[in-house]
Amino acid sequence: DTRTERTDTIGGIKIKGMTFEEKVDFSNASFNAWVGDFGFNFGENSEVDFSCATFEKEANFNDITFYNDVNFNGVIFKDKVIFFNTTFKNQAKFGAKFLGGDLHNIDSYKVTEFQKGIEFDKVKFEKSAIFRLSRFSQNGGECRFLADFCDKVYFNNCHFFEKVNFEGKTFPKETIFEKSYFKRELSFSKTRFQKQVRFNECHFLSETKFDNVTFSSDTYFNNAHFENYADFHESTFFESASFYNSAFGKTPNFSTCTFKNIKGTNFINLSIDNIDLESIERFINRYEKDDSYTSEIRSSNDKQKEQIILKHKIGYAKNARDSFRTIKDILIHNNNLLDAQNWHKLELYAKELEMEHTIKQAESQAEKSKNWTNFILCIDKTILALYRMTSNHHTNITTILNFTAGMICIYAFFLWFVDSTLPYIMVQKTTKIYYGIVYASIFFVISIFLY
Repeated sequence: DTRTERTDTIGGIKIKGMTFEEKVDFSNASFNAWVGDFGFNFGENSEVDFSCATFEKEANFNDITFYNDVNFNGVIFKDKVIFFNTTFKNQAKFGAKFLGGDLHNIDSYKVTEFQKGIEFDKVKFEKSAIFRLSRFSQNGGECRFLADFCDKVYFNNCHFFEKVNFEGKTFPKETIFEKSYFKRELSFSKTRFQKQVRFNECHFLSETKFDNVTFSSDTYFNNAHFENYADFHESTFFESASFYNSAFGKTPNFSTCTFKNIKGTNFINLSIDNIDLESIERFINRYEKDDSYTSEIRSSNDKQKEQIILKHKIGYAKNARDSFRTIKDILIHNNNLLDAQNWHKLELYAKELEMEHTIKQAESQAEKSKNWTNFILCIDKTILALYRMTSNHHTNITTILNFTAGMICIYAFFLWFVDSTLPYIMVQKTTKIYYGIVYASIFFVISIFLY
């Protein structure tokens, strides 16, 4: 049993050629200088305890195999920490150590803090990886979890203050991120969740990427808040998927998503109050961040640029419409027609913007053969715009009542105008046709531009 008592280091620690067969206890130790280049081994019966230790400088845990339990509960890493080519063959605890008291009271825990970023590169967790109540990158530095997780993973009640990267990883067992807080970008692109995954009550303050993700089992985002852009495009949900009572602050991207269990998919009570025509337009303008757009624009000349921009805007408008249609169809399938109507409204918003950019594209091409098609598109777009302004696509009773009252007033004014001018028109036979045209034009123009 190797124990340290509040160890204070004055230089970088380098230990080589040593094997610990029993428990190694660094609990409550204070490392004031660089720690790394551990050239020693831990035996199969050797537990390692760093609980409540403090690392003032960079800590490097490269090329180490932990055969037994390793405990980093309550540790404070004040500088960067790196785990490269590290293997955890048993349980690894990076979360909080319970000291007693109320289980739901955060003050009852010692919290693990990674204050300047963390890298798990070529790391293997053969048993559970537990990061409960951890704090990551409070003073800057990306969190890179490019590790192999072989068992359960727990990141519940964690705070991530900088960018977090889980791209391309596989989670073979239950994965929990409940009640966690992500301040910067989060990426799970091309990740596989093979068992149940829970993101309930998480707060995503910046861009969140779940694109091309495979959710093989039940997935839960209940009461989650997406303050910024949430990207789920081309993801597949094989079992239940629940977004109950979640909130989207900006237009989400569910285009080409596949939900295999529609009956088990829940989009009820979503908060989408901030998604309107302007929000969808901002979503369309995200084409500038698309790699394919960047590649095309670099190799184009000035004449081609406008066409490329319009092409990508139309593509993103279709993505928005497909996202809304996907959620609408699921709600209709589950007999939730009221919520489906709101998503249908957003779908028509996206269609209106798609038509607008399609018309601009056709005008810039100046193809005479498409003049009739362009005219039909203009009529359809005008109808959609009028439909939106007069009733918000049958979703706003106040707008409907205002329009109805306005039309009654206009109709009354039109009858008074006809009654006042009709005797004169009947006397002046040559002006009958002229005044007929005037009547029709006034009624048509006022109807369109009333609002």
